Amino acid sequence: MPRREVDEWILELDTSFSSREVGLPKIARQRGWMPHIDLLEAPTHLLIRAELAGVVANQIHLTLNQSRHSLVLRGERPDDLSSRPERYQAHLLEIDEGAFFREVVLPQGSYNFKQMSAGFKNGILTIIIPKQDQDDMVLVVEQITLKRL
Repeated sequence: MPRREVDEWILELDTSFSSREVGLPKIARQRGWMPHIDLLEAPTHLLIRAELAGVVANQIHLTLNQSRHSLVLRGERPDDLSSRPERYQAHLLEIDEGAFFREVVLPQGSYNFKQMSAGFKNGILTIIIPKQDQDDMVLVVEQITLKRL
C-alpha cells in the first residue's frame, strides 16, 4: 500500500471514532494505556513498582490471578484537559489518560499473598509480595508401587 493511502486510512480511522482528545489533527490513539513496571526479586520477597503519575489512589485496583500466576493492575488517570474552559490545539500528546491495564506475570516460586502489602507515594505504586517460608510449605510425597502386568 503506498504511503499516501496509509496516511489517509489513519485519518479516516480517527474520524470514525468519537474522541474527547484535545486539538487537531487527531491521529488514532489506543484506548487505554499500560504503566511502566519494575519487577525486582530479593531473597525474601518480590518488589513491584508501577509508575502512575496523576492517578488517584482510590482509582487503582489490584487483582491476583493465581491460575495465570500473575498480578493484574488496572485503574484510570483522569483527563484534566477536558475540564478546563480553554480550548487547546495539540502539538504534542504523550501523556496517556483514561483507563489503564497491566498484567505482571510473577516469577516461578511460592508466595505468601496473604501478607502482600502495597503503598502509593509520589505517583509510584509499590507492592511487596513476601516469599513463602520453607517451614510453612507443605510437601506431599506419595509413593506408588508398580506391579508387573
